[in-house]
Amino acid sequence: MIQNSDKLLNKRILVTGGTAGLGAHLAIEIAKCGGIPIVLGRDQEKLNSLILQFESFNLALPQFHLFDLTELDQMTAFVDELNEVDGLILSAGVNDKTTVKFISSKKIDKIFDINFTAQVQLIQQLIKKKKFKKGASVLGISSLSAGYISATNSLYSASKSALEQFLKTLAIEHAPEIRVNIIRPGLLNSKMASAYDFSENIDEFINQVPMKRMGEFSDIHPLALMLLSDESSWMTGAVIPIDGGTSI
Repeated sequence: MIQNSDKLLNKRILVTGGTAGLGAHLAIEIAKCGGIPIVLGRDQEKLNSLILQFESFNLALPQFHLFDLTELDQMTAFVDELNEVDGLILSAGVNDKTTVKFISSKKIDKIFDINFTAQVQLIQQLIKKKKFKKGASVLGISSLSAGYISATNSLYSASKSALEQFLKTLAIEHAPEIRVNIIRPGLLNSKMASAYDFSENIDEFINQVPMKRMGEFSDIHPLALMLLSDESSWMTGAVIPIDGGTSI
């Protein structure tokens, strides 16, 4: 097995949105560090692709569960059967770019149901059913958009801001038994980026980023792994941007 280190050795880490994008990348990196990723997703094709990636790195296949996180009955059944976990990554998320003029109840529900409500309900059930080990680490994957406003992004920005405030409250209510921290990635080189309709050329946008490039998943995982590990045992409630300096 290829390992970066043993910093997450035998730690069971639940990853929402774990079959694709940043969530999938983090699941692989957790395994490389000796951890046991428990992947949640809802797309069999994406899961098949993730399994191939695990095999390419000669990693033990992850535990995985396919269901719609917004279906409360399915979530409840999953949590009931879950063994205790050492950590949780909230990576599930969707975007639906629209101007305020064209916001609808359907669009509000689509964004908030997965970006906020489902994640809150998952954490509530994990706490009520005592599924977090003492000292567990919760890591919220937020977005630069939570504090950096752009046109057509109101619902996504609002949902990520709501998640951040919830997680900071969680950090206060459940310290020191559970630590809760938040990463705010900037624009990453991912499928999510295709949702953005740049008014200027992409090269011009990147030129406004102090580090002069889009972010990569590999820019995110070193801090994410540290926050999940015991190396960050005195950190909770932090909101940390990784955005190439965009938010300066």
